[in-house]
Amino acid sequence: MRTQRNLSKILGLLGLLILLVSCQQKKEKPLEEIVENQLPPIDLVAHGKYMVDVLGCADCHTPKKMTDMGPVLDMEKYLMGYDSSQEMPPVPENVPIGPWVLFKGDLTAAVGPWGNLLLG
Repeated sequence: MRTQRNLSKILGLLGLLILLVSCQQKKEKPLEEIVENQLPPIDLVAHGKYMVDVLGCADCHTPKKMTDMGPVLDMEKYLMGYDSSQEMPPVPENVPIGPWVLFKGDLTAAVGPWGNLLLG
C-alpha cells in the first residue's frame, strides 16, 4: 500500500513537472522574420508582368489597330488605355434604351445605358 502511495506521488510530481515544462512560453519570432523565412525571393518586375499577362490587363487597356488578321494590340501604345485627347463617337439616336454596349473602334472606351466608360 505504501509503495502504491509513493508511486502515486511520484507519478503526480512527474505529471506536474511535465505540465510546468510544457506551459512555459517560448519566445516568438517577429512576423517579418517568419514571412521572410517562408517566402522565396521574387523578381517583382517579372511577377508584375506575369500578373498583367495572366489577368489580361492589355485586353481592355491597350488600344487595338486593324490588320488583315482583324484587331490586334497596338504595342506602341501598350497599356496606354483610352487616349482622352480623342473625342468619343456620338451614340446613334436610334439605339434603344436597354442592355447594350457600344465600343470605340480601338476597344478602349465604351458607352452604354450607364454613360461613358473609359478603360484606361
